[in-house]
Amino acid sequence: MIAGDKLTAARGQAGLPPEASLELLVALSRDADEQVRTEARRTLASWSADTLAPLLTRRSTTADVLEYFLALENVRSELLPSILSNRNTPQQAVGELAAIADLDMVRVMLDNIDLLRTNALVALKSNTAYLKLSESRLAAKTEGFVFEPSFLELLIAEAQLEEERLAIKPLAEEEIQKLDKEIAVAAATGNEEKKAESIYAKVSRMNISQKVQLSVKGNKDERAILIRDPSKLIARAVLGSPKVTEQEIETFANLKSVSDEVLRLISMSRKFMKSYSVLRNLAFNPRTPLDIGLQLLNRLLPQDQRALSMDKNVSETIRKMALKNVQQKEKKDK
Repeated sequence: MIAGDKLTAARGQAGLPPEASLELLVALSRDADEQVRTEARRTLASWSADTLAPLLTRRSTTADVLEYFLALENVRSELLPSILSNRNTPQQAVGELAAIADLDMVRVMLDNIDLLRTNALVALKSNTAYLKLSESRLAAKTEGFVFEPSFLELLIAEAQLEEERLAIKPLAEEEIQKLDKEIAVAAATGNEEKKAESIYAKVSRMNISQKVQLSVKGNKDERAILIRDPSKLIARAVLGSPKVTEQEIETFANLKSVSDEVLRLISMSRKFMKSYSVLRNLAFNPRTPLDIGLQLLNRLLPQDQRALSMDKNVSETIRKMALKNVQQKEKKDK
């Protein structure tokens, strides 16, 4: 391509389809001619997010193009989800950005944590902006979910195990959309069985990071499945979701099919334990760890302590301690 043609193309005047033009502009942004480079970068900067986003999600988009928009001088927060969702995106470039991203970019990454691979998670954990964000959230005792460093470390550890041992690939966005359509159709037609099957199929095929994201942003039906996940990390994400309701926590506290870790986490939350129904459900749940159950006894109403002393589903130790409390109360009242 001669110099004049390069300059014309760099100005976006080559008359090519958008995808081809984008690829050419990125190539010209690295041209040996400084004027060509400058014009190409100026043209790319003038393209709107609405124009670029659909191009950046296409499987035919080259790694060079995706890498260009991950460079710190070119990255735009509104385009990042599209780039991260593309399987052609160079993961090394994602990791490099995660290490130096500013606060706005970190927030976008946290909102799309299911799209981050292990190397990006490791880089993000040491990012200065991320650490400041985490500290400010913890200091302010913000309600809702917090991706604190310890959580990120757990996510990294589980993601590494998953990648190394199970080689589970993330559920493709197209597959998620297909399953979501099936769920919506089943819900609209009142087919609860089909709806439940589709939700289960969606959740069971997700990897750890996708489940974490769904735990935080999903709906009640999805959380009801995720709370039973064997991963402590997933349970922690469900309970930390800003969308989880008190009614859901009451249900979780009563479940016999969740791990004792879930029940322990519920008991450790001041927010959840303000509800007497949650407290009572935990006390009567045979899966509640013994040390937690004993701590709850004295907070139960007398009639519930009496009922607990006769409940053969809970441990004998709990029954005996409840009975002792009842007898002491009766003796004191005489």
